Amino acid sequence: MDITLNALRYVVEVARTRSISKAARNFYFSQPHLSNIIRSVEREVGMPLFCRSSRGMELTETGKKFVTQAQRILKEAEALDKEFSAPSGQCVHFGISMTRSYQVLRVITEVLNEHDTQDRFEVSIRETNPFQVLEDVRAGASQLGVLHFYDTQEQYFLHYMAAFGLAYSSNYRRKFLLAMSADSPLARAPALESRMLRDKILLTYGDYESTIAPYRFGGFEDGISSRRISVYERSTLTDVLSRCPNTYTLVTGFHPHTLQQYGLILRSCADLTLYNVGCVVYPENTELSPLARTIRQRVQAIDWTERVSG
Repeated sequence: MDITLNALRYVVEVARTRSISKAARNFYFSQPHLSNIIRSVEREVGMPLFCRSSRGMELTETGKKFVTQAQRILKEAEALDKEFSAPSGQCVHFGISMTRSYQVLRVITEVLNEHDTQDRFEVSIRETNPFQVLEDVRAGASQLGVLHFYDTQEQYFLHYMAAFGLAYSSNYRRKFLLAMSADSPLARAPALESRMLRDKILLTYGDYESTIAPYRFGGFEDGISSRRISVYERSTLTDVLSRCPNTYTLVTGFHPHTLQQYGLILRSCADLTLYNVGCVVYPENTELSPLARTIRQRVQAIDWTERVSG
């Protein structure tokens, strides 16, 4: 049986609230997403855990036993974490979750290189989407999170952080740049305007939006909604940009070696009013480790200036 601790938490919350919709709101998930998680757990168990009634989601007999065991496991996992957490200063034990960013990853590796002489060195770096970054920090899987999102999604993420006791420090707010192949027709234009993007194909990370926190692209949204490619890995993004000259993506930057290797360029678009917002997230009222404090400070000090063509 392959069921994660987070999945156990979701089942317990549905049992507590007797409602998929209420539990989904508490986790800031969409209801269909949480329903899929519950169904996947039930498939693993091989029997239904809930049944619908006039009183809401009621536990079946199997569900009652499952939730009792799940609550015990979650308490034991918390106790295990407290018991065997490494004493401060005796080793490097650190977890960070981050959205895809070469600038942030460069800072993390620089800091880790300054601490790699410790006998015990246990570090987890998870590159994922902004929703999972928050969930990792909320659940204690990562001590620190660095996430970036569209300014149109800002209220959702700020609400989530406030609801789950997550503190944050602003990282930056910058206007998006356009990345494209050097062979793109956009690359040859003297200056770019948003209207010129309507007949091109936008590349986006498909896991950076959800039904409750969708992308919104301002005045040219209708022009691109039917011409998008969703990808889920940085390497896929750069490959598609390189091989498909009619595509472009919105970024804060690319590593200079990546631009050179894949034949890409960065350009600005004067009337594009979309902004990328970044912040560092950590549990409220929790003292950060020296390593976490160092990474937070250096991420906030990143120079996000990129060399733009044209």
